[in-house]
Amino acid sequence: MATELWLVRHGQAAFATDDYDRLTDLGWQQARWLGEHLAWTGVPFDRVLHGALRRQRETAEAITESIDGVPEEVIGFEEYSAEAIMKGAGLQDRDPSLTRREHFRRLRGALLQWAAGEI
Repeated sequence: MATELWLVRHGQAAFATDDYDRLTDLGWQQARWLGEHLAWTGVPFDRVLHGALRRQRETAEAITESIDGVPEEVIGFEEYSAEAIMKGAGLQDRDPSLTRREHFRRLRGALLQWAAGEI
């Protein structure tokens, strides 16, 4: 029997709010829909793992409302530090004057510099 690993990105996070590291109402619903879909397919899961970020934990909790499993935290599944990468590129991470499109354009540029070993 083959082993399968399913990777799921967290639901919609609360971007541009006081606490980005949480799911929005839509993010909770997205994760619940996924859990319902997984339950419908009948795919068995031996374990449900998530990183230490709140939005990762909340996504796993919402998914396991519909499938068997108790979410388990695993260190190392966290994301990169966008704040540190933006700072390394000489940019402000959360500049309220920027549109989302401009913020992510700048973040993409900083990530490319980081991946190239420039920062």
